[in-house]
Amino acid sequence: AAAAAAAAAAVAGSATPVRADELPGGTIISTGRASFTVPEGFERFSKPVKTHLEEGNARSTTVKGFTLGVAVDPVKLESLAKFGDPEFVADRVVKVEKGRDGVTAVRLVAARAMTVDGVDYYELEYDSESTRGYNHVLSRLTIQQEKLYVFEIKVKDQDFEATQGKARSVLETFRVAADSIRLFREALCCVELTEQAK
Repeated sequence: AAAAAAAAAAVAGSATPVRADELPGGTIISTGRASFTVPEGFERFSKPVKTHLEEGNARSTTVKGFTLGVAVDPVKLESLAKFGDPEFVADRVVKVEKGRDGVTAVRLVAARAMTVDGVDYYELEYDSESTRGYNHVLSRLTIQQEKLYVFEIKVKDQDFEATQGKARSVLETFRVAADSIRLFREALCCVELTEQAK
């Protein structure tokens, strides 16, 4: 799940030139109904092969392997809850991750449900070890209007302690616009129940 920053940094008292492709800190990357905000020091990038309906990616210009990305894919479900609880979904994600080429081990750290601005999300955290290295992954996902939105932050394990504050802050910025029709129906239902209770 992106991009970021174009401001000169001071290193040992001297200004370091800003990369031309670096995005200003606070840039919002949007993909369909999804968006997230990137900190300073990130640039947009595209994967060589498009594997999702929509996607938006960014990577750190200073920490190799520190990436942000959102992927959108059609599904035949209206909500995450209809697929399963956070632990069930986490188990499926871990199984898919283990099946990837070169992956040797995956360890689930945490799985929880949350609601932000009327949208239900599952938040997952796991470690993935492969022949290319050891990564720590933070992920937030939701389903809206039969589309699965997965926001993923990946950092090499040796860099996670130094970058986790920034990574978790970026995770908090991820939003998918609520299905306004569903919210209207839920509100109408609450009004009807209130009227019946009188």
